[in-house]
Amino acid sequence: MKLEYREVAVKNNGVFRVSPYLVRIDIDEIGYAGTHGWQVRYQRPWKLFSDSKFKTPKRALSEAQAFLTQQKGHGLYRRANLKKVSHHNKKNSLPVGITKKSEKHWNGTIRFFQVRIPLGFRKHTTKKVYIGTDNTITAKRIKQSLQKAIEIRKKAVMNYVPY
Repeated sequence: MKLEYREVAVKNNGVFRVSPYLVRIDIDEIGYAGTHGWQVRYQRPWKLFSDSKFKTPKRALSEAQAFLTQQKGHGLYRRANLKKVSHHNKKNSLPVGITKKSEKHWNGTIRFFQVRIPLGFRKHTTKKVYIGTDNTITAKRIKQSLQKAIEIRKKAVMNYVPY
């Protein structure tokens, strides 16, 4: 999964393309200078890059992006809500993130593996890997479908980006 950049408009300074980990802060208080800058919300503690310190929003954004790149590059990339081991009560030997399911239809029961695909910040989606019906299921098809499910899960974990 690729990061989705977004455009942020800054009053009197144009439009900037920023990472999901960067937040624009513009707080105006009557009688005070207020707070203006870019906040990096990658890992706690969050860090603010003030426009006044770096003279312009563009320079502050550049520094914030450099800091964000440095944070990611130092192995601080955390995968906080991604399960790595099976729960001790799990009753089968399937890998983490893969479950065997069945659905009843008017013409019979279909069986499939359900793969949990993490999307970041406690969100996920699932993908079904078809095995077969009660009439077509074989040990070979189960093995092939499981391999495919494992590959899908492995690829999803490698591309996982927590928010």
